[in-house]
Amino acid sequence: MITTIKTFTFVILAVLPAVQLIRDWKFHDRRTRRYHTITRVLLIAWIILCLLSGVFYYTDLRSSQKRINKTQNELNNIKQYLEPIICRTIQNYPGEAREIKDRWANEAYSPQLKIAELMNQCLQTKMMSRSDITRMIVLTKQLIEFKQEIDLYPVLHFWCNWYLSAYPSQSYTSALMLKRATEIMTRDEKDFPDQLCDLAGLKKLHDQFEKLYEAEGFSLVMFSYVENWHALTSQLLREVLGKPIEMPDNIDSNNDDPILKLHREAREIAKTRGGEKWEFHFIRKMRLVDDKAKETKGKEGEIFLEFQSKPNVTFITELEPKYDKKDFLPSPKYGI
Repeated sequence: MITTIKTFTFVILAVLPAVQLIRDWKFHDRRTRRYHTITRVLLIAWIILCLLSGVFYYTDLRSSQKRINKTQNELNNIKQYLEPIICRTIQNYPGEAREIKDRWANEAYSPQLKIAELMNQCLQTKMMSRSDITRMIVLTKQLIEFKQEIDLYPVLHFWCNWYLSAYPSQSYTSALMLKRATEIMTRDEKDFPDQLCDLAGLKKLHDQFEKLYEAEGFSLVMFSYVENWHALTSQLLREVLGKPIEMPDNIDSNNDDPILKLHREAREIAKTRGGEKWEFHFIRKMRLVDDKAKETKGKEGEIFLEFQSKPNVTFITELEPKYDKKDFLPSPKYGI
């Protein structure tokens, strides 16, 4: 119906000049009443049709803009949905990671810009959804790897990989954490709970998150307020809980694999420092457990780090000390 009206309007507008020519040809004497009546009708019709054309143009413009915005939102949702899947795919097929990285580099792919856009978007909307947190973790991991700064932020990369990967044990930083846990166990048996907590606890994760984002000039809003940090870590721990990190049974199968090399180095450290009971100090597995597990006796809501050496030997420590609100800014009034 609307299309028919538009077509009729534009046809009449196109015919009006021809009607004016016929009028001037038929009525040479422009002083007649009939001539003025026809002129008046033509003028009124022209004004009405011009106004209709303007309305049609405005409505078409608005509807086109709405369609563009809707399409853009759909593309953004698809992008946010696919990014974690792509990252997990790269983790599961490490042989393709270098090729994908080079292709992104050639296309001027920039994790820095994407993180800055994400943080600015969250500051404007004053909220960060679960998908935003996942995307933030994905981009943070990409940024560390693109800048080749895993050694500067090992705990941060370790947690990002633990969260995103279906097989976190295959990561270099996961093997590094198991090795460092073995070093702690063979160094001092009395203080090992606190040292294991500090090894990969949330305090060190917070410090490395803040250090990286401050160095890149990003907003620190997710790390400056205790509520925001709690929201981020709650989602992180929820996804990681129960997902084990463990070394393979045969760590002598490939001498060139850097991950297996770390496991062999950890075994040598345990043998050298541990004496006859070195197997008790050789950490082979770690995971997060909550207070519902039988082997823990903590308060409700607490989560622990569990380290395992021999099959029936486990060491459990707190994941972090209690939050000290003095380390955070006062809570924001609205949103993040």
